[in-house]
Amino acid sequence: MMGISGTFVLSVLIKATLVFAAGAVVAVCARRADAAARHAIWAVTLAAALALPLGMIATPAWRVVIFSRNNEQPRTAVFASSRSPRFPSAESRVGDVAPLPIVVGNRTVTTAPTNLSSWDSIRESAARGLWIPFAWLVGVVAVLLWMVAGRAALNRLARRAVKIDAPGWQVILEQERERAGIKNPVVLLSSEAVSTPLTWGVRSPVILLPAESVEWPDEHRAVVLRHEMAHIARADTLMQMLGAITCAVYWFHPLAWAAARGLRAEQERACDDRVLSSGTPAVEYAAHLLEVARSARAMGPQGFVSLAMARPSQLEGRLLAVLNGSRRRGSVSSGTRAIGLACAGIGFVALSAFTPISRVSPTIIATQFVPPQSPITVTNTIADNTTSMRDAVATARTTADSTFEKSVSVRPGGDLVLDLETGASLTIKGWDQSQVRVRGTLGGRDWRDTEVKLEQSGSGARLMSRHVGRSRSQSTSHHFDIWVPRRFSVRLESAGGGVEISDVDGTFTGETGGGAITIENAKGRANLNTGGGNIRVNGSDLSGSVSTGGGTVLIQGGSGNLRGHSGSGPIVYGERGGTISSASGSGTGIGLSSDDNSVTVASGGNVTIDDRTGEVRESSSGRIIYRKSGGGVSVADAMNGADIRTGGGSVTIGRSAGEVSVHTGGGDISVGNSSGDVSVNTGGGDITLGPVARTARASTGKGDVTVTLTGIEGHSVNISSGTGKVVLIVPANLSAVLDLETAYTENFGRRTRIQSDWPLQTTETSDWDDSQGTPRKYVRVRQTIGRGGPVIRVRTVNGDVVLQRGR
Repeated sequence: MMGISGTFVLSVLIKATLVFAAGAVVAVCARRADAAARHAIWAVTLAAALALPLGMIATPAWRVVIFSRNNEQPRTAVFASSRSPRFPSAESRVGDVAPLPIVVGNRTVTTAPTNLSSWDSIRESAARGLWIPFAWLVGVVAVLLWMVAGRAALNRLARRAVKIDAPGWQVILEQERERAGIKNPVVLLSSEAVSTPLTWGVRSPVILLPAESVEWPDEHRAVVLRHEMAHIARADTLMQMLGAITCAVYWFHPLAWAAARGLRAEQERACDDRVLSSGTPAVEYAAHLLEVARSARAMGPQGFVSLAMARPSQLEGRLLAVLNGSRRRGSVSSGTRAIGLACAGIGFVALSAFTPISRVSPTIIATQFVPPQSPITVTNTIADNTTSMRDAVATARTTADSTFEKSVSVRPGGDLVLDLETGASLTIKGWDQSQVRVRGTLGGRDWRDTEVKLEQSGSGARLMSRHVGRSRSQSTSHHFDIWVPRRFSVRLESAGGGVEISDVDGTFTGETGGGAITIENAKGRANLNTGGGNIRVNGSDLSGSVSTGGGTVLIQGGSGNLRGHSGSGPIVYGERGGTISSASGSGTGIGLSSDDNSVTVASGGNVTIDDRTGEVRESSSGRIIYRKSGGGVSVADAMNGADIRTGGGSVTIGRSAGEVSVHTGGGDISVGNSSGDVSVNTGGGDITLGPVARTARASTGKGDVTVTLTGIEGHSVNISSGTGKVVLIVPANLSAVLDLETAYTENFGRRTRIQSDWPLQTTETSDWDDSQGTPRKYVRVRQTIGRGGPVIRVRTVNGDVVLQRGR
């Protein structure tokens, strides 16, 4: 009984190894497919390994002879009789050995085997290992207990968490739930005990956010919820549970844990692809990922049974995938899924039924037996050479230094391909020689496990770096100084590290996982991306684009049509004569672009930029300027005025003087005490202004507006809201012309009002007006207060207008 059990376990282990290895090979072959396809490959691999023992029991045996007794292959023999021996088929389920036939004269005698083959030895060893089932069971229980502890920790977090039921959050939550096609309600919680968004649950899904999420701008909220809803819609919690249970069954097998890690990585990338497919720009999404990952920290057992939006260990690869515009994105088609499952099912049944058996060559006893000729002996010099080479490599690696220099001959006009799996900081310079020279310094804890190769490639060269160690995580810090002909192109693919290019004329393309990019005195075309880091381009004649997931972009002192892009920082262009510096201080002459997060420094102008906050300041006036594709802005004092534009996020200015202009794609706006003109606009969010002493303009797509005025002599007020309440707090001695209007739609449920501390004559339309879409009626006031003067104009829908007398 125990012998059969040991043999069965050994067979399961061997077949499971084949399943994991086959899954890894298919996943590698599908590296150019979309992430959803690779996730499906890992899921099928884990499911097949988990079901393998049951499959072996349920399927009929398919016996195949692969072992031979006495280490001999079956061979043709000469017998005294013309009748050939007959080998009976094996009857046992796993690893059977056919009885041994012995031919004596004209008779074949079948006997039991007396010498054990290598397979038999393995079987007997497994059968004698009575401790193996108990050791396996201890490991299974330990992993299952870890899963139970993780789920208990999640339940404890949910009980202690605060439910997020603010109207702004709930609107976004319902929008993203409907976008993802989720029918069941989703519970949204926040907790100080977590540092990154978590998701779990199938029938009653839960999204748990960090406590600081209450301060997130609307765009960041929408992107995070969109990612987490993708997990729920894809039922990734079930797949995570499948991986965890498979790891429990095969807790001793490193390939099982590797497959589970592959499953987690691809499910995150598949959700990233869903977010990008919904229309979110890649650079902006990369910036959101960096923002979430900035505060993420290691998780305990709850991380084993939940879905975390940003695990630091996966961030670099995900950023590269997000910023790679050539990758396929989407879900697996039904036809492809059916074909894949059919192939996997056939392979699973065949592997489950496969049963290796041993067969031995017959022992022949006959007076007429003709012995075979002696075999030819060949000296195996290849093996000797291989051993010598292995020893030489080992010796070289032991005595190697961390600094090296390599060079290859090339022709001007070629290209340098940089394929750096390990990542490295790079300095690329042009020179007047027809060769590429690399001087490298390998650093970091695992520098000895790095293999670097420089080789000719057509008219150019290729520099590669690879991890060759067995460690699952590598820590390296490499730097390569590279010299290329002055007319040369560079193609970059690096896991991370800064890049500096100078005095080169060519085409510069590719991406690095993270690090600064600096280009000086270069000509040609650029299309370079970095996952995060500042970009500087000085004195270069370039076309194309440079982009960063998060950081500032400065392009100055050159020509061409090079454009910059940043996920969360400003883009500053310096025309000839204008200068830009990265120190904090004062700065003149600046032009503002309205189509992106860019600033143009005019001829003779000077600005300074704060790389940490992204603040740009004019030298002469001291005006503060922000240009961001997304993210909030907070300014304590803008005493020389401010011009702020962000693709999405709340904006707060404590106090200001001079002209203040604010535009955000979505988010609340708050401007405190201001002695200058104020003009603000948000795609959706509440606005609070004041006290304001001069002109005030405020517009929101959806939200309440509150404006406090201290004096409007000669200055107008213009307020509009797509839907929301408008409150105006004005001086007690107000003299102005009122032009107030609120509309209520047919489906709003009540009529809106204009309330005032002054007696007003209100009019209301009698007919429903459908010229603006939903039928609506208007409540209006056209009236002069006091001596008249500037116009106070208000327009809102489905919200009251309140005019209050201030102190």
